[in-house]
Amino acid sequence: MPTNLQNERLHFPQVGEVEVVRIKRKDIELQVQPNGQCRVRAPLDLSLADLSALVEKRITWLEAKQAITTLNARRPKEYVSGESFWFQGDEHSLDLVKHGKRSNLVFDGRKFLLLPDAASEGKKWFTQFYKREAKEIVGKLVSKISSRLGYSPTSVKILELGARWGSCSKAGGVNFNWKLAMLPPRIVEYLIIHELTHLDIPVHSPEFWRRVEIAYPEYRQAEAWLKEHGSKTTL
Repeated sequence: MPTNLQNERLHFPQVGEVEVVRIKRKDIELQVQPNGQCRVRAPLDLSLADLSALVEKRITWLEAKQAITTLNARRPKEYVSGESFWFQGDEHSLDLVKHGKRSNLVFDGRKFLLLPDAASEGKKWFTQFYKREAKEIVGKLVSKISSRLGYSPTSVKILELGARWGSCSKAGGVNFNWKLAMLPPRIVEYLIIHELTHLDIPVHSPEFWRRVEIAYPEYRQAEAWLKEHGSKTTL
């Protein structure tokens, strides 16, 4: 299992901080996370000095990769064939093709199919698709989780929430961003538990997080996942 329990870090002026993850392997692997954070997976017995020297030799590649990754994370979609879109935690490619369906955009289980004439309004069609799917996905999960944890939200709405994943109202309703349709089911489950807990505890107090952890012990990993991958939900 990968580990960075020693909290090892390298620093290079070109790319900033590089996180060191120790793992059983013979060589090193450089990675750039979607948020631009650099990481190196390294052998357990490789000294930090030797590791730094190896990374230094590939710093030009790492710098270029970081620049491209950061740019792509912010770049709006172009709605062209071959472009990738997230759905329930997996990336699926887009094909501009006449598919014979009623909707301009359909998902066939493997990829998205968009009518070529509808590409100019691609964002509109993808947004409609995600809103429709989020309503079904979130609705079912809220019902299941509420029953298990003893909550009774007065309403469940799928909305445009900007940078927020969810919110709750004073009237006891819960609201969720339609972009939840892009996320893995386990992350959606966490976000639902998070908002349901807010029905009882409005603020992020120690008691709030204690309640969340009881219902979802891996909540810290879920928060880390959202921080690392949240930018991928840009349309």
